[in-house]
Amino acid sequence: MRIALPISGHRFSDHFGQSTSFLVFETNDGTAQIARRWELAIPKQGGCSVIPGLLAQEGVQVVLAGGIGAGAVSRLHQHGIRTIVGIGGDDPQKIVIDFLNGQLVHSDEVCRHHERHGHGGACHGHGHGHGRHD
Repeated sequence: MRIALPISGHRFSDHFGQSTSFLVFETNDGTAQIARRWELAIPKQGGCSVIPGLLAQEGVQVVLAGGIGAGAVSRLHQHGIRTIVGIGGDDPQKIVIDFLNGQLVHSDEVCRHHERHGHGGACHGHGHGHGRHD
């Protein structure tokens, strides 16, 4: 399985659309072990609209995100990519390990008020890091 997370400066990015790149993890088949990982740069042109296709080309099956808009979730789903949203944390590898072990805490809340933020579109106050375990 291939799992991608948005990152900025080698740390988990709180918001999908504000990340500078994605960290892609590949697991060993049928195990919760990470086989390899690599960084995937986001093209300067196109932003969020090109990310789902880029991730699909890399064979990504799951995206783990903090704040993300409903439109981005929809585009990822159109490419067959499952999204887990409302995640908090800093360490991308720990987030993936928690996901693989069924211990990831997330809220399932997408950003529905993107256009009204006035501070770069970041979602705050959504309870990231509290809620469901998968």
